[in-house]
Amino acid sequence: MAWIKLTNPAGIQVLVSTEQMVRVRIPHAGEVDPAANSIVDFANGQFQAVRETSEQVLTLLCGQTGCMGEARA
Repeated sequence: MAWIKLTNPAGIQVLVSTEQMVRVRIPHAGEVDPAANSIVDFANGQFQAVRETSEQVLTLLCGQTGCMGEARA
């Protein structure tokens, strides 16, 4: 199982299982702490707000698991 280190809005490092991640998204206004730049959604319906941008999370993810292709806008 692969894990990546991210930072929660309070500045504390959290380990995230790449196998449980289903998407990385931008938070909706007022959804989470303003220090969060993205949200990682998990297969079990839970989520983790993080300080890293979606692009930074995807870069870390690709470094751990390899990427099959590039995301398209």
